[in-house]
Order: sequence, then C-alpha cells, then structure tokens
Amino acid sequence: ISPAAPTISSNQAVSPLSASSLSPVASSFTSAASTTNAPAPPLPLPSSPASSPLATPTQTFTYTYRINPPYVPFIAGVKVSASTLSDRDARSSARALSVLYDDQPILDSKSRSAGYFSFNPKKGTVEWVQYDFPQPATATAIEVYWLDDSALNGPYKVPVRWRLLYRDTRGNYLPVKNTSPYTTALDRFNRLTFEPVTTTSLRLEVEQAPGYTVGLYEWRVETDHEKLRRQAWEKEADKAARQLKVESSFKVANALLWTVSVENLTDRPLEIADLGLPLPFNTQYGWDKDETYNLRVIRHFLVAGHGSFVFCQRTNAEPPYLLMIPTGQASFEYFDDGGGRGILCPYLHASWAFEQVKKEGGRWRFQTTSVKLSPHGQSGDRLSYTFKFMWAEGGYQSVRDLLYEEGKFDIQVVPGMVVPENLEALVAIRTKHQDIRLEAEYPSETTIEEVKPVKNFGQV
Repeated sequence: ISPAAPTISSNQAVSPLSASSLSPVASSFTSAASTTNAPAPPLPLPSSPASSPLATPTQTFTYTYRINPPYVPFIAGVKVSASTLSDRDARSSARALSVLYDDQPILDSKSRSAGYFSFNPKKGTVEWVQYDFPQPATATAIEVYWLDDSALNGPYKVPVRWRLLYRDTRGNYLPVKNTSPYTTALDRFNRLTFEPVTTTSLRLEVEQAPGYTVGLYEWRVETDHEKLRRQAWEKEADKAARQLKVESSFKVANALLWTVSVENLTDRPLEIADLGLPLPFNTQYGWDKDETYNLRVIRHFLVAGHGSFVFCQRTNAEPPYLLMIPTGQASFEYFDDGGGRGILCPYLHASWAFEQVKKEGGRWRFQTTSVKLSPHGQSGDRLSYTFKFMWAEGGYQSVRDLLYEEGKFDIQVVPGMVVPENLEALVAIRTKHQDIRLEAEYPSETTIEEVKPVKNFGQV
C-alpha cells in the first residue's frame, strides 16, 4: 500500500501527491473525487522554524483516497527508440526512456516536476520517438503531455507541428487517418483519435521550433490490449475500494503533521504486508545552472526504525533544509526507489517487499514486519501513522539540533559511515535517551570502547 505522499521541491511548499506502489495487496491512491493521479491542493508549511511559536491558528486538512490495485499498462514489453539515440544508446537508456509511460503525476508543462524525454541537443529539426510492440496491437487513440518552459526562458517548446505514423506490413511508416486535430495545449494531455490501425510500431514525429527542443512528459497509447487490462483493473479497483479506506490528514501549527490512516472496511481480518510512502523529490537536474542549483533538491535519509529521518536541501546548499521524521508508533524499517526516478519509498511495514529482494540474494539488517487489521467495527480495525515536517533554518547543524530535540539521534562518524577493515573510526552520539548501547554487526571482528570526548567533535 502506498499512501499519497508530499512532493518535495526546493520552494517552501509541500503538496500531497498520489504515487504508484509495488505492493502486492494494493497500489496507488487517487482522490475520492477523481480518477486520475492529479496533485491535491497545495499545502504550505509554516514559514518560520519549528522551534519558534507561531501566531497563526492550527489548520487541519483531510483527504480521502481510494485504494487501487497495481495497474499494468499496455506498454508491457514495449521498446522505445528515438532519432537522436543509437540502438545501443536506446538499450542502455531503457529505464530513462520509460518516463514516457511511467504514469507519474505531472504538475504542469513548465516546471519539469516529473521525468521527461527530449530530443536535446537537437534544435529546430524534425525528430521522432517510437514504440515497438512485442506483438501486433490495434490502436485508436494516443495522449501526449508536452514539456514547454519557453515562457521561463527555458530550452523546451511545443512542436511547430507533429504527426503520428504507424508501421504497415511492408515495414513502411504511414500517417494515421486522424479523426481529431493535432493539438499542443499546455498543462494537460493532448488527445488524438484516429481510425483503427493494427501495427507493431507507432512513431511520433515532431518539427521542432527554431532554437528550441521538444520535450514530452508522457505518451499514452490506447490499444485493444490496454482496454481489456483497464476494464479488469477498474473491476479490481472497485473491489479494493470496498475493502480498505485510506485517509491523509494534514495539521499545520508550528510544524506540518502528516497522518496516514488505514481502516479495514470488511468483516474479516486483513493483513497489510507492505505499507510504503513514495516521496517524490524534484531531482530532475538540467543544464541550466540557475534552475538546477535553485529549483532542485538533494535528499538525505536514514532508515533506522524510530531513529529514521529524511531531509532535503537545495543543490546550492543554501538553507533552510526540510526535515521529516516519523513520530509515535511510526518507524521506517526498509526502503527502495518506489519504481521511479527521484522517488524515495521508506516502508512502515515491508515483509513482502523484502521477501522479493531476499529471493534474489539481497540482505537487510532490520527485521521487516506486517500488520493485521481487525474486522470493521472491532478494536484494532484502524491504524494511524504520523510524520512531522520542520524547517532547519541553519542548515546541517539545525538538522542535528532538531533530531536531538525531537528525541532522535544526532550521530557523527569519522572518517565516514563506511569504514574499511583494520581502520579506527570515531563515533559521537547525541541523544536524550539514557539507556543506549552500540552493538557490532560482526562482534568477533570489531572492538568498541568508550573514549574521552574529543574537542569540537560531536559537541554543540
């Protein structure tokens, strides 16, 4: 299960945003009032540090999400190629090219808030990108979401004109007979319908404006296979919606508190094997230095049970930094990339996710868990987890201070967190906890001894 997570960028705002999941039980969440993974209304953080009282009253926002099963798009087994890539480059960039069909939420055309494909560095030329299917498919429509930041003096602009071609049985690419116009509207999908074609390849051809490059966030294709999968998905989604209720509640006071609640709606016990929080970070770095250093972030995190934390900073390292910590019973026990670029997915429960990694020979230091929900109406039919977001106004030291003040652990290690064999390391721990101990992962090969405090190390 993957509740909606805040999308984290370098401006001082956080918005709840739907994201996909790798859970075997359920997958993405969408707003109950919507059937698409569209961002919810923006939710501002307090503008002053968490340690300072605010004069503004507490505000609470609650969103209810429908839980959906994993959606398998038409694209299974498809190959992507482009006029600007050699066959070898296309194969080595397969994951990067998958942004064209990753179904990730898109904020707008200009902000580059999601992954995208472009014909960079080519400008003002005619280029193409194409899908090759593993078997013939009948297509009737496509949808394209264009990238255009030209109003911000960016390098990307919608094409002067574009068209869609299909490959016939002789291997020739012919234009489809469109039944709707070719459009280049911004901030939405541009839908093109055409007379049905059965083919093993579709090619999207663009004429780039002089001095500009064309970029695409997403290119969807409606095929007969996709329609059958979507019908099955909708049937399963309706079933899932009757089993679990998921709510995100946001409370704004001197910090932002995000509470995720999961409630069993059935008359039988339910076990949640995975509960993950996909956190999208704006790490879409580009050639524009101002954009990369001022509008993108670098994330840092530690998955360590109740001592876990996540924080991000602008790439120019200028504070404030944004710190997130689990509170109360919430803790992180595992993480992965959530299946997408820029996503960190820490898990509150991860018994199934780690089991899949374990089958491939993977190892992990923490024990992973699942959780059971009682039948609806009984005690234990609902669980809630709360996370706290705070501004670290003074940079790294403020992050350390906040971790200490919030009952976590401020840890410093020299020479670093990874230490070669036969080399000493100095560890300093600052915490409010009194009964703590250090345990070696390999006790027979490790010696731990307490030393006198070292000046200017591990002290404030």
